[in-house]
Amino acid sequence: MPTLSAAGQLPRLSFLPACSDLRRFAGTLPVVYDWSFNENTVPLGIRALGKDWFEKNLALKTALHEAWLNSTDGDRRRICDWYIQTWGGIRRNTEENLCLYGTGDEESILARGVRGMASWSKALTIRNPNTFAIADARTCISLNAIQLLADAPDIRIFPSLPSRNSRVPRAQRVVSRLRAERKLRSVESRGCYLKYNKLLIDVANAVGRGVTNQMVEMLLFAQADKLSEDLINRHAYPDSY
Repeated sequence: MPTLSAAGQLPRLSFLPACSDLRRFAGTLPVVYDWSFNENTVPLGIRALGKDWFEKNLALKTALHEAWLNSTDGDRRRICDWYIQTWGGIRRNTEENLCLYGTGDEESILARGVRGMASWSKALTIRNPNTFAIADARTCISLNAIQLLADAPDIRIFPSLPSRNSRVPRAQRVVSRLRAERKLRSVESRGCYLKYNKLLIDVANAVGRGVTNQMVEMLLFAQADKLSEDLINRHAYPDSY
């Protein structure tokens, strides 16, 4: 099975200057992370307890993980389908893909590179939240923006994934232009997700104070709009985007 240690290294120092900001923002997660869901739709009678959406979503991942470990293939499908389609709002997957994500082996899922990553990373997060985290358009644009706004050395550009958000695609176009102008290196599709997860774990460890990879992902997600806007304002041409 592919492991994070075999994923190769990203230039960790490119991201560590942002750790001070992560420490500062981590305490605001209960406020800035407001992804809500209909608690009555969670399958198998699973309940996620918490006083806000941040706590409820953390508890939800743990509860879904425990249920997935102890479920039949049929119930594993129900859990992953719900998390991808209902919780995540992604409804364009084929039945074959959903079957793979819910019950297939990790090697076959990871072999997809970045294709469908916003969907299947949710399924892998349920399987092992200590190792895997959600990777989508928002988290990737946040990682790109953090590097570009900090003028980080040895920048590596994460992929631009499909987004329903209006601001993120504008920032993705800025990233694409800067990558071409500056001849920046991209994170290769093969192994991208493993590198992404290794990075989130490294950042969580550097931040400390009980911050986990899941909290780093949630913070990247929550700050995507602000980071996108900051990137657009700094680098967009006049009268563009």
